[in-house]
Amino acid sequence: FIAEAGIGQDVRLCGHLDQKELVELLGVCELFISFSQSEGFPNALVEAMAAGCVPVVRRIPDVTDWILPAELRGLTGDITTVDELSAAWIKMLENKSKRLELKNVVRKKVREDFDAAVIAGRYADFFLNRISQ
Repeated sequence: FIAEAGIGQDVRLCGHLDQKELVELLGVCELFISFSQSEGFPNALVEAMAAGCVPVVRRIPDVTDWILPAELRGLTGDITTVDELSAAWIKMLENKSKRLELKNVVRKKVREDFDAAVIAGRYADFFLNRISQ
């Protein structure tokens, strides 16, 4: 697909990366592309968002619906085919100002909803609530 599309100079398939290499790579990427049909908790998506990569992903009901910020959900639409994914990817690449705006939005979403301290606080609240009942 990469060769057929003539984008080999812009796309690199990396294989396995250690954590340091992954953080460095995500730091220079602008988009995170995924065509996954199902996920439990999509760690790769959240890690990419934390690095400021704007996700262009296939909608996974009950997963991407609560992970993606509202500003992004309608932008990529209900991607169900590779052609739709490609169109959304190109649309995002062509709109640099929107991409830069969304970069901050996705970072903020991760900080507010998925930071370890936030998650720990939610667990503590949950268990304290259960204990007090």
